Parts: sequence; structure tokens; C-alpha cells
Amino acid sequence: MASLISMASLDQYNEAASCLQDVCMKGNAKIAKILLDAGADPNYLTTGWDGTRTKNVDSLYCAIRGGHDECVTLLLKYGANPNESLRLVCERGDTKILRMLLKAGGNPNFVAKSLLGWFTPLCLAARHGRIACVKLLLEKGAIPDLDIGEETKYLKNPLCGACEGGHIEIVRILLHHNANIEPISHPGTTSPLLAACKNNHIEIVRVLLENGADVNRTMKIKGKWQREETVNALVFACRNENEEMVRLITQHCN
Repeated sequence: MASLISMASLDQYNEAASCLQDVCMKGNAKIAKILLDAGADPNYLTTGWDGTRTKNVDSLYCAIRGGHDECVTLLLKYGANPNESLRLVCERGDTKILRMLLKAGGNPNFVAKSLLGWFTPLCLAARHGRIACVKLLLEKGAIPDLDIGEETKYLKNPLCGACEGGHIEIVRILLHHNANIEPISHPGTTSPLLAACKNNHIEIVRVLLENGADVNRTMKIKGKWQREETVNALVFACRNENEEMVRLITQHCN
């Protein structure tokens, strides 16, 4: 069997998936074990899946996406890298699988890089409102303001993500864990307060101001006719016609 599989080449594509990825997506743990025993690489990567833009797709990702816990357990036993799948798990809010990945050596501060930005598991969980995942990641050592040197400015920020999505409980949790209310970012890009104001989340704005957020911070956006303009929290509040937010911000203006 092993020689036959070797002759067929274990890493051949079958419509954008290797044989192992295909059976893991379908949840066939028995065939997956045969392939793994014959030497199939559980960390073999393909680019994209089912026409999506997803990058770095491996067999573990396929098993998780398909909801097949038995295949997940099997792949981890055979040395599957848990890090690349942290993104999917945190977006979905699957704490059971997240716990499995972390136990298998998954890095709670792993940086996933994509065309949409650089994300940590904590950032993804915060953006998607996954409270249980946020708590678990923090418990396992996730850092709200991860410092990776000069490249830190490329990282999407967990607190900004929670503010943008309107997840006030996660905002409170992150602040309790000493998240920086004015995190490092590209000059002219968003802050937690700007994200909350832009998306009209008045209660989050209130919490941020109570914790010392800078109402004078600005960011650059594409305005009318695609012209770049500089705006602040008050501008967003006025454009949203949120009277309470305007009043709140003006009370904190210098």
C-alpha cells in the first residue's frame, strides 16, 4: 500500500487539494490515517480553497473547516502545525478546537499575514466578538499589544477590532488586561476611539473616553471624489448625526 501511494505521489493536487486535504475536508479519518502512515505530509500547503482567497491551506485547516474533530486530533498527533489554523478557529469562535491547538503547541501570539493585514489570534477573536476565545487566549499568554519591532505598525490591533465591531465586553476585557488605548499604528490610521466613533458605537466611545482616549487624534480617509481628508472623532460623530456622541466628545475636547 505504502509503495503504491508513493508511486501515485502523496502531494498531487485534486482540484486544489492534496489527497490528504481532500479526505480531511470530508472527515474520513480512516483514510487520513492510511495516508499519514504512508508518509503524507500533514503540513503540505496549497493556496486557496473552493475559490476563496484563503492562503496557506493545509490538512488541519480542511478538517477544522469541515467540522471533523477526529481528523483534527489525528493530524495533531501526526505533527500538524497548529498555527496556520488559529485564524479560522478564532474567526469561528470554536473554543474546543482552539484549546486543542494551543495544547498542541499553537502560539497565542502567532502573526498571520495576508493581503488584508497582519493578524494575531487575539485580534481575530476580538474583531469577530468571540468572547470565550478572547478570554482563553489571554489566559494562555496572548499579548493585547504585541511588539514585533518595526513591523508592529502592520499588525491589526485587537482593541481597535473590538471597537470597530461594537463588542463592548471584549473592549472592557482588553482594557482590564492593560491594552494600550492609543496603540502603535501607521501614522494617520485608526485608533480605538476613531473606530468606535466611525461605526457609531456610543457606549464604547463612553468607555474609551473614561479611560483616557485622545479625542484629538486624527486619521486619513478617502472623502468626496476620492480626495484624502483628515478627520477626528468629532467629525465621525457629526457625520453619523449622533447628538449624544457629539455632546460626549465636546465635553472631552481641550
